[in-house]
Amino acid sequence: MSGETAQKSEAEHENLAHADHIDTCAIPGPVLIFVRLRLKTDKIPYLKTLSRMAGLSSMKIHYFDEGGRAEVSRLVLVWAGKSFEDIRIPFQEWPDVKPTMPLGQVPVLDMGGQKYPQSLAIAAYLAREFDLYVVENGWKFIVGAFVTLADLIVYDLFRSELGKFTLPNAGKFPILQKLVETISDSEAIKAYNGRKQ
Repeated sequence: MSGETAQKSEAEHENLAHADHIDTCAIPGPVLIFVRLRLKTDKIPYLKTLSRMAGLSSMKIHYFDEGGRAEVSRLVLVWAGKSFEDIRIPFQEWPDVKPTMPLGQVPVLDMGGQKYPQSLAIAAYLAREFDLYVVENGWKFIVGAFVTLADLIVYDLFRSELGKFTLPNAGKFPILQKLVETISDSEAIKAYNGRKQ
């Protein structure tokens, strides 16, 4: 690669946003599913630090006692077979806990005492670390030969509160229905869902 080409490539790279390409496909109701997701974790400084901490085995997810914005990160860890402490904060305790959380919000990923916020950044980081953020010709695809972060996002959309909009129409989308069934049938996911009951 010539010096001029390398400089141009580097300049173009610097202009990329955190998520510079998002395509969506419509699902009945108010739901949009991310089909392609391209996140630039090198543009998120705390994730660069987090990547150096990947060897730590002590992981905690802090969130309320519901699925919500933490559920995809939990699903990534469960699917990858990684142990983590699922800290579910009672709503009445939130005013006391809030000042201890980065940006005063949850979910938060705690690794070795370091706390990192932002749900999508956490899920993307964990998926990359545990090989669920698959690159195929530069893109991350939904519904493939194996489960990826995008598949777990879709699964969560069908199984969460939004399921009341998506599940009645699942028969119209057999590939998505099959995906949800495949993930639901996983022993790890069954065990996790059983613990939530």
